[in-house]
Amino acid sequence: MSLSLDTPRPRQPRESIVPMINVVFLLLIFFVMTAALTPPEQLDVTPPSSDTEVAAQEAMKLYIDADGQIGYDDLLGDAALAALAETPPAALIIRADADARGSALAKVIAAANAAEIGSITLATGARR
Repeated sequence: MSLSLDTPRPRQPRESIVPMINVVFLLLIFFVMTAALTPPEQLDVTPPSSDTEVAAQEAMKLYIDADGQIGYDDLLGDAALAALAETPPAALIIRADADARGSALAKVIAAANAAEIGSITLATGARR
């Protein structure tokens, strides 16, 4: 009696998923690097409304909350106004709360004029 053993079929090589993982990581890195990350606003401000919505240009932002507290960079109050005077930007955007006192806004505008800032903009939101 003779035994005959068949030769085993050659196995197909397993496909690697490493190239796909590489592509996914490259896409992730691309989207993270190109995303426009905005810093959080320093004070909680609800700007007054207007009939037209104009996009605010990138400029230095100064905040005035409903209590009249002034914020600029990481500073608050008179320290914020002093820092604004030390290194005045070319343009300034004031984000004042709709319920902010006029005296606080006048104080900021006077400090900005004293610092000889070329352009001062009051940010508003769209009217609903």
